Amino acid sequence: MKLSTLKSLSLALVAATALTAITPAQAQNTAHSPASLILTFQNPGGLVGSDQTITVAINDASFFRDAALGSFSSINVAGLGTALTNTFGAGWFNQSTLWMGVAGVRGTNTITINNLLTGDPQQTQYFSRQRDSVGSAGIANSVQPIVNLNAQQGVTSGISQVKGTIEQFGTTAIFVRSTADSFIDENLPFTAPGVQNAAYADIGGGVQGNFGAGSFGSFGAAGQIELGLDLYRVQYRNDIAGQSGFGEPTNFGKFLGTIAINQNGDLSYLAAIPEPSTVALLVIGVVAGFIAIRRRRANA
Repeated sequence: MKLSTLKSLSLALVAATALTAITPAQAQNTAHSPASLILTFQNPGGLVGSDQTITVAINDASFFRDAALGSFSSINVAGLGTALTNTFGAGWFNQSTLWMGVAGVRGTNTITINNLLTGDPQQTQYFSRQRDSVGSAGIANSVQPIVNLNAQQGVTSGISQVKGTIEQFGTTAIFVRSTADSFIDENLPFTAPGVQNAAYADIGGGVQGNFGAGSFGSFGAAGQIELGLDLYRVQYRNDIAGQSGFGEPTNFGKFLGTIAINQNGDLSYLAAIPEPSTVALLVIGVVAGFIAIRRRRANA
């Protein structure tokens, strides 16, 4: 049998396995749950570790979705800095060939099914976008993603395939695996060195950001960081009673906050702050309330 045929069969097998691994009872890796978001690292063209990838299970999707506006949180993944150094070299955070991305999906059934998964409809997707510059904490500095409704099953399948490797074969929150077996390079490809192709088949512009010489900048409570990725949530249903995002737009990425990493490998999350229009409405509401109270007292 040809090598290409074997690889195709392997891809299909892992994809099928990932699509069925959607309950904690089925997950073999207790450090990862179906609700976990994942970080992926790959170093195509790098001098060290180009044949290796790292997949990291981080907090559940609802942690990022429901974080208080403007809040800062540490994301605890013990040993991540050591794993990055061992895999990609001591100066991993200065390598422009090293890329990091975030992704996750809640459920793998058809979007017509009405059950919710911790407030998310089936096939709700989470993924990152590279910030254009360090910018201001709590404010998006990236291109808002739009995913075609007809492509949602393919995107879900691709994310599930990558998640399936750590869920089924890993034993800790950090899973180092050969590039050939991780499915990261297939789902997070490049059209040319340093130029991302569509991620997970249909997310134009990719979901990764790359490191580079020097610090990315000072980023709020996170301090000096090496990379910041904006996190978005895409839902394909907005009509299920009790769901998060009820009545909100579908297919468009909703900015949740920014996941940052420093040169020690420490991760943090800075949640979105209220949009200026929202703040203005709140101020108007407070002022109107004071005026109403004063009028009632004057008429008493």
